[in-house]
Amino acid sequence: MTAGEYALAMKEFTPVMVKAVYDNLDSETPKKKYIIGCDDDVTFTSLPYGAPVDVTPEGNKSCVFWGLGSDGTIGASKTIIDTIAMNTELYA
Repeated sequence: MTAGEYALAMKEFTPVMVKAVYDNLDSETPKKKYIIGCDDDVTFTSLPYGAPVDVTPEGNKSCVFWGLGSDGTIGASKTIIDTIAMNTELYA
């Protein structure tokens, strides 16, 4: 049995972190208690993880739109997404 803790100070839990958890479980001597998402320099229970893992399906295109809400970017982003959906074969 193992137990993991996610470092809440991190803003995201990425696919490479998930892979590190499974790699730990698959190892001959898995850590029974571990932390993922930060470098634990006190108890040394952090799981190491490497370069980012790309889990995007081949041929997939993606965009990120963000706005502040008061500067018009949210409305503009919605217009862009509607334009993409109506004028291309892309799913939006």
